[in-house]
Amino acid sequence: MYNIPEKYKKESVINKENFIPKEETAQNKKKIRENLKKVRLKYQIDRDIPNLIDKNYNIQVIMILEVELKSMKYVEYINEVFQRILKGYVIIKYICDDNVALGYGYKRLNKQDKNEIVLEDSFVTEEFEEMFLFDNYLLYEKYLNFNNIKNKNNKLEFYMENMVKAYIISNRDKLREYKIILDSNIYYSLESTFKLYKIVVDIVDINIRLKNKKITGEKMELNKKLVSLNKELEVLLDGRN
Repeated sequence: MYNIPEKYKKESVINKENFIPKEETAQNKKKIRENLKKVRLKYQIDRDIPNLIDKNYNIQVIMILEVELKSMKYVEYINEVFQRILKGYVIIKYICDDNVALGYGYKRLNKQDKNEIVLEDSFVTEEFEEMFLFDNYLLYEKYLNFNNIKNKNNKLEFYMENMVKAYIISNRDKLREYKIILDSNIYYSLESTFKLYKIVVDIVDINIRLKNKKITGEKMELNKKLVSLNKELEVLLDGRN
């Protein structure tokens, strides 16, 4: 996220050992410990945008972390681990040399134990350099700008708009008219945002699978599904614009 107001700034270093889960295998602990250089809390969005507290969520804070890594090789695994450890909602900027990637996680309360969370989904964007020379950075800087996030009804809706837009930008080469999706008013509805995310994830998955398929029959079946999903996406967007 970019252009976050100064009033949310924190700037504190967090002990790296807090991010080494006790339940992980010795090999996985080593993987994290050897890659992790530094963790900083940069911002904490804890006011202005309403909290969401109900039977499924307890979202009172959104944290923005910066995590310095020696390598991006295991960044997706590390993001999944960190998103589970951090029970609150968090956007993590992973940094390795000149490259950055953004990590997200969608979570809900555990139905059996409200003190625990269930991580439903997590992902890390493509790597990019934060330089105005690069078109991909300009997209992140524009659409993930704090002031350009449309839905500030509550912290979940704010976070999900940010997360879905980051996913779309990162996978723009697999989505038709991705800028139309980014500029849509669909994000004013949380239900529609969840529907959008599911559709685009499925579209991206099918496009990846199509590249790896060599049998014509299998490709035809995937292409049918792709056409259907694109029509579903078009109808969803038409209903919100």
